[in-house]
Amino acid sequence: MGCTKAKITIFRRRAGNINKNLIIPLVVVMVISAITPIAIAGSHSTSIDVTFTPSGDIDIDVSPKTANFSVVTVNTTNNRPQEGNTNDTYTLWNNGSVNAHVYVNSNASTEEGNWDLDSDGVFASTDSFSIEFCNSSGVTAQWVTSVNSSWMDPVPSSDTRKFGIFLDISAASGAAALVQQNTTINITGVLPP
Repeated sequence: MGCTKAKITIFRRRAGNINKNLIIPLVVVMVISAITPIAIAGSHSTSIDVTFTPSGDIDIDVSPKTANFSVVTVNTTNNRPQEGNTNDTYTLWNNGSVNAHVYVNSNASTEEGNWDLDSDGVFASTDSFSIEFCNSSGVTAQWVTSVNSSWMDPVPSSDTRKFGIFLDISAASGAAALVQQNTTINITGVLPP
């Protein structure tokens, strides 16, 4: 039994020396690891997610909202509406918070279907009409077509533009076409291209 007891005692002493020799370096490594940046293990990055919602509204309006030409003689040009005989009878407002690029179009024919919209005032047939907008200086600014067409450069927010309207009509094909006609001019504001 004495030999076994001596072996256990020697083993315990050696284990104690190993523990002392291991614990001190382990503690040193742990302390160094705690204060050393992670860069030893490789680079690290992070990111910021960015979210935003653009805001801006376009709110255009025009006044007056009618163009009554009353009785118009066939084969005439430059007819003016009863609302005003000037190039600044109509006012377009941009009440929105951003610039508005303005487009204009009209129906391809009158609501009654008797007269067709001509896109340039040069009539190829009877029962045709054309509408043109002119700016306040009197220069023709736009023939109104049935296709949504660019009309005005961007109108700044809280700004106005003045314009007038002309109506040209061709010869009539007969008495059936000589009845009151109605059409609509659409004015649309969009963000500038």
